[in-house]
Amino acid sequence: MSNPTQPVPVSIVPDDRPTKIVIVSHSPLFYWWPVWAVGFVMAGLSYWHGDQIAFVPPGTVAERGVRVEGHEGPRDVLIAPAGRSLSAAADTEELKQPRLRMAVSNNPGIVWAMTLCLVIIITHVQMRGVWSIVLVALLISATVVLATLGV
Repeated sequence: MSNPTQPVPVSIVPDDRPTKIVIVSHSPLFYWWPVWAVGFVMAGLSYWHGDQIAFVPPGTVAERGVRVEGHEGPRDVLIAPAGRSLSAAADTEELKQPRLRMAVSNNPGIVWAMTLCLVIIITHVQMRGVWSIVLVALLISATVVLATLGV
């Protein structure tokens, strides 16, 4: 006689282990948000400071304390060279009024450029431990020195 085979007991608990592993990594482009953030902050500071720029033809000179007809007291003026005029709007003869804003110093540009350099170095060069701290401190001190010297 043959011995009947016994059924193998089936596990009651289902297997919840994942069948595959997904590794998510960030592109180095993900770490470029500080460049955008600093750029927007520097643009806001330039706009808030409120100094406007005017585009003038070559040879224009600035004069201090000139009496202008129709205005009270002496004024600082820009004098265009003979035969040249300030730029006018395309559809009328009315002069273009200054509307673009610009920072007086180059410090916002220095801060943005150093932020750009820092992000490029951090995202493309692998440094560990003390060297990364030294590099960040060096770039921050270079930023302060350049801004102080007005370079």
